[in-house]
Amino acid sequence: MELSETRLLAAEAVRSDRSVGAGVQAAPDDRSDRYARQNAATVREQLPWAAAVFLGTYGAVAVFEIALHPGRWFAYASIYSLGALWCALALVLTRAPSVSPTRSLWVTTALGVGLIANTTMYHIVVRGEAEVLALGNVYLVIGFLAAFPWGGWPQLVVALAAWIGLAVGLVTTVYASVSSGILLSGLASLGGLSVASAILTDRYRYNLFLAQEELKAAKETAETASRARRDFVASVSHDLRTPVNIIYGMADMALDVAANSEQREFVETIKRAAGQLHALLNDLLDFSKMDAGVVDLAPRPFVLRAWFDAALEPHRQDAARKSLGLVATVDGAVPETVLGDPDRLRQVIGNLIGNAVKFTDAGRVTVWIGVVGTRGGSPLLRCEVRDTGVGIAPEDAGRLFEPFAQAAATRGSYGGTGLGLAICKRLIEQMGGAIGVESVPRHGSTFWFTVPLAA
Repeated sequence: MELSETRLLAAEAVRSDRSVGAGVQAAPDDRSDRYARQNAATVREQLPWAAAVFLGTYGAVAVFEIALHPGRWFAYASIYSLGALWCALALVLTRAPSVSPTRSLWVTTALGVGLIANTTMYHIVVRGEAEVLALGNVYLVIGFLAAFPWGGWPQLVVALAAWIGLAVGLVTTVYASVSSGILLSGLASLGGLSVASAILTDRYRYNLFLAQEELKAAKETAETASRARRDFVASVSHDLRTPVNIIYGMADMALDVAANSEQREFVETIKRAAGQLHALLNDLLDFSKMDAGVVDLAPRPFVLRAWFDAALEPHRQDAARKSLGLVATVDGAVPETVLGDPDRLRQVIGNLIGNAVKFTDAGRVTVWIGVVGTRGGSPLLRCEVRDTGVGIAPEDAGRLFEPFAQAAATRGSYGGTGLGLAICKRLIEQMGGAIGVESVPRHGSTFWFTVPLAA
């Protein structure tokens, strides 16, 4: 049977490796497709802004030109309206999320070339001044390409169209107050800047896309590992609970038939160790559930004082074994019956009392419950567990409620995983309360929590 299972696992591993290999081979195509779709989505978001910038800057040039030559307003208005129409058409053709990336690319590239052709057409028709044409095309290139979403060769095409438009204006001009050499130098500078911008923009955006892809893959890997860890902890905890419960129960039965004090001491040691292991398994299971967000509270009415006595009972024997006093007080203002989750509250207060007893070698542990106000019409109860133990250093107190964190003074010498207080914090916060600690090294600690419980 074991050999058969091994063969099945090996075959599954081979299939998994093949599927992974196929995924790796297909990755470049998938990545290119995702990059194209991401660019198309950027087009839908940024193209309206690009069109608005173009219309605004080109309109400024129109005002300048019409101020110089009022008789040309109709020609300029016609060219401007045509450009606005093309912008609107491009927005309509690329607006739907279902539009393919290829269509978006061609439409936006054609729009950039067409808008530049408008400026050139105006100059050819009315034979305007070359410097005004140059100013219009510079504004157009800066305004449109600043928000142009593709980069790469589409941006190069638009930049080339702008360069050609300026060259046509220079060749066909009737009159220019600026020398041809200066205009040609400006053309070369504009073309070089546009080409460099296109290359750098394309490389930067593609590298950013690759970084996002790697981050996404790392996130998915981490989430998968986290789910596997939670499932493993939950499975192991459940499987270990049964034998631990059997050991604990059999040790309890063995105490009844122990013949002498030595045997009773041995059995009590077994029972105590089984109890500690059971508590550890409970902490691991609770933490894995909370980490997965599957722990629900079950509020119901309960008698607080009777609940408090039952919560203290398991710790009285441990305190007596260390010759510690365990003093419990319930303030008279506390309601007799409250509404809450008694099981989770017992878990919290039991953890705090258990820690206080464990970390106190001499003196006493004092537990107090009282009412410190109201919240939303419900009494706000405060519970304090004060001990005379080793205390906690200020640098450790701030992280004491984090998972697997332990104070330096107690680390290694008292055992534990550091999960108990993290679980308490999550439970109390889920109940709408708060939890904290006040401590002085070598002078004891006071752990407290507040929680609203309807009367």
